[in-house]
Amino acid sequence: MKCRFLTDMLILNPLWSQADSDAAKRAGVHYFVPQEIEVAAGYVVDDPQAWMHCCPGEMNSAPIAESGDEECFAAVKLWMEEKRPAAIKLIAAQLDQIDSLKNPEDKRRLLAMGRAYGLIGKSKEKPAADVKP
Repeated sequence: MKCRFLTDMLILNPLWSQADSDAAKRAGVHYFVPQEIEVAAGYVVDDPQAWMHCCPGEMNSAPIAESGDEECFAAVKLWMEEKRPAAIKLIAAQLDQIDSLKNPEDKRRLLAMGRAYGLIGKSKEKPAADVKP
């Protein structure tokens, strides 16, 4: 599955290895492979999760990539037309029950998701006013 980045960006270097980095550190030698590399707009990613880059991001920000093949296009279409609306519906239902959550971290996470999808209005935030996002 392939996607193409729309802008220049930093990505995780596919040649970087946590195990090799740790081994070099234990041996007291420098690990010369950078963890991140800069790639130019148009860079093609071939990865089973490439479709995620073609979907809206945090706070509904614009996608950072476009589909590079039919498999990626189909995965984006499935997410945007079926799975994402179902996930948003579930978050909305959970927000209606936010008062029943006991764990402040769960409330913070749910409020953040509600804000990200535009589901939170002032009335939804008041029940969890004691929770700082």
